[in-house]
Amino acid sequence: METSETIRERHAECWFGEVCAIGRADDCPPTIAARKRDKGTAWPMLEVRRELGGLRHYLEGEPVHCGAGLQLQAITFRADDYGEWQVALPLGTRVRYEAAIGDTEIRATLHADVAGHEFIARLEKWMRFRWPER
Repeated sequence: METSETIRERHAECWFGEVCAIGRADDCPPTIAARKRDKGTAWPMLEVRRELGGLRHYLEGEPVHCGAGLQLQAITFRADDYGEWQVALPLGTRVRYEAAIGDTEIRATLHADVAGHEFIARLEKWMRFRWPER
């Protein structure tokens, strides 16, 4: 019977997030760890569409207007022996969407009021949102 140490030695060349190097995913420690990770459920991204008047962000098929209130999905980071990863949480922070629309891009910012202070962040492609009413 194999010990966990001999299994780890046999899979020494395996790398987290890739196919098992020796083709034995059933006992590959990085592959097993990846299956167990809580990935969470990511909310939708903002989608850029071209309209007659120019570019516009859409969320879940609805246009996003300047001043609109959105929920920005919260994330956290977790780690194990095979690395660190991002987990999408089922909660978010209310933000106000503002945008400057150009011919080829939308420069959007997110504004949040916390304890009387306004925080501003640029919209990044990895951010996920939902409408607060839902």
